[in-house]
Amino acid sequence: MKNTKIVAVLLLLLVLAPSCAIEAAENGSFGAYLVGYVDSNPENTTLFQIINPTSRTLFVLLGYFDLAGNPLGCDRAELSANGMLQRPVSAEGRPDAKPPVAKANVVKIVSLDRAGGRPAKGIVGFQRHYDPSRFWGGQRVSESNLAAIPEEILLENDRAEYKKIMGVCYP
Repeated sequence: MKNTKIVAVLLLLLVLAPSCAIEAAENGSFGAYLVGYVDSNPENTTLFQIINPTSRTLFVLLGYFDLAGNPLGCDRAELSANGMLQRPVSAEGRPDAKPPVAKANVVKIVSLDRAGGRPAKGIVGFQRHYDPSRFWGGQRVSESNLAAIPEEILLENDRAEYKKIMGVCYP
């Protein structure tokens, strides 16, 4: 009797597992709009990794903003199907600093279709922060997902957020 219950539970898990996996993937950090932050301490570097798990090429905009929402710069790139884009952002004064520098505190990332410039679901993102350890003499690294924001937020209020990002990328 005990073995029958275990087998029944295992069969139930096998039946439910595929639907749970699909739901998790759909509700995960896959989308057209991701946000993150830049560690603006001059000793630190932030690395953004944007992955396109789709079979189509996307165009990606990375808009940088300060904490008050003021635009600071933009980075634009084409992201090939199943490809990855890496963008390091360094604090001002670093030898590897390239505009926009990490005076930006917020990054807003949008993926667009190549044809019409509309938001296109298809990106997953991660951010890594590198900073020198003050206690052990090495470098400390932290990594987290970029937050996936529902596309409705990007397009609400007459596309205000979309226009803000486009405005910093195409002034």
